[in-house]
Amino acid sequence: MGKNKVVLITGASSGLGKAAAQYLHDKDYIVYGTSRTPQKYDVSFNLIKMDITKDSSVESGIKKILNKEEKIDILVNNAGYGLVGAVEDTPLEIAQQQFETNYFGTLRVIKQVLSHMRGLDNGKIINVCSIIGRIGFPFFGQYSASKFALEGLTEALRLELKPFNVDITAVDPGVFNTNFVQNRQTINKSKNSIYSNYFKNMLSVFGEQVENGADPILFARLIEKIIKKDKPKVRYTTGGFANKLLVFLNRILGSDLVEYILRKYFKLDDDNKLDKQPC
Repeated sequence: MGKNKVVLITGASSGLGKAAAQYLHDKDYIVYGTSRTPQKYDVSFNLIKMDITKDSSVESGIKKILNKEEKIDILVNNAGYGLVGAVEDTPLEIAQQQFETNYFGTLRVIKQVLSHMRGLDNGKIINVCSIIGRIGFPFFGQYSASKFALEGLTEALRLELKPFNVDITAVDPGVFNTNFVQNRQTINKSKNSIYSNYFKNMLSVFGEQVENGADPILFARLIEKIIKKDKPKVRYTTGGFANKLLVFLNRILGSDLVEYILRKYFKLDDDNKLDKQPC
């Protein structure tokens, strides 16, 4: 089915990236996944070393693929990680690191691949964003901001690339049953934070969501669906029904209702406060 199509998926050693890479490999696409430590993983598709926060690493990885395959038909920008913690508690340098990976890392790979795709007058770029990049979740402020930025980049770049037959689209996953919780970075000042009880409630609720999250195969199937489309839409939402419903409500009824739902869902009520005064 995918014969001769070369697909590059960043962040393919685990989670949604691995699910998509394995699925496409099984469909006979020529798949290259990336990891900072590919030697640690035993996978059936090609897994190459790439650190998307470093120019030289991205350039080397892209060159390796082009030297062997002479083309990259599809780029799936999946690499990234979650940062959770109160905005007030998060050091600026940690917030900058979140953007360096989730936004600038994605941009770095796109810029390396674009001239090649334009030269072929053909290509597809799929940016893996998040529903949290369309609706801000409590204690995901920096992660949300990095994904919101990626959504805006996708919309703008989509228009710029129209004359060159290169399509770019955003995929907004909801909560999936992956290792997102294990791989996230957590900022938690514990008892020293005014947000401590709120934060613990959110972590508990979100952890349960992930355990009961959607099967990553849904994400993988959507990626192939987009690859096969002549004119993919600007964005697609995937995941459980509740996540899709939240995005729908936000679009149709506005953010005030969604804010109320999230406040209740994550138990962010006044009686959970430690103190009204900052530490």
